[in-house]
Amino acid sequence: SVPIVECLISPLHPPTTTPPPYPSEESSTSSPEPAYPTVLPVAPVVPDAIRPIQTLDLSLLLRCPARGCTASGHFQLSNESVKLLKKCTLGVKVNQTDFDGDDGTLEQIEFLRINDVAAAEHVSPGSNPCRIQWSGQAVPPENQTFTLLENKDVTDDIKEANGTLKLEVKITDKVDECAYQGYLLSGSAAMTCSFALPEPEESEGKVGA
Repeated sequence: SVPIVECLISPLHPPTTTPPPYPSEESSTSSPEPAYPTVLPVAPVVPDAIRPIQTLDLSLLLRCPARGCTASGHFQLSNESVKLLKKCTLGVKVNQTDFDGDDGTLEQIEFLRINDVAAAEHVSPGSNPCRIQWSGQAVPPENQTFTLLENKDVTDDIKEANGTLKLEVKITDKVDECAYQGYLLSGSAAMTCSFALPEPEESEGKVGA
């Protein structure tokens, strides 16, 4: 025998509702509210006037890993900044490494040069933090860093070099142990500059009193 299956399926009816028409000129004039909400463009926000910079703080690292090495770096001001420059001061600090002059050896900072002119020569920072630690003592703050230069006026140096201030620091060959983070010469330079405010531009067509 052959089985026969009979299924009853109701017919599909189209939806009774239709989506609202897209707004057109006719629909917008005939109905008080559009079928779809309209979003008005947002006006851009006008920024406040940018205030000129009156002071600027800059810094750079002066580091090299080998005995007798020289570390160098430079600051650079733009031509516009140089025109408004009032004053720049420079400070240089180094981390103490092998500067204790043990056994009478010449463990020094051989020179610090600013735009190829010597600003300091044959300076002995005077400490070796590693030897202090080896003796079982804590290293006091004064034996951790050394101020090589402080608040030196370098305004003329920058103006004469069109905004450039080049620094070079060299250690002697006898500085050969107790490197700071892998550098026998490890230091930094910080420069602070002040600027005059630019003169306001006079508006055209101004009537004099």
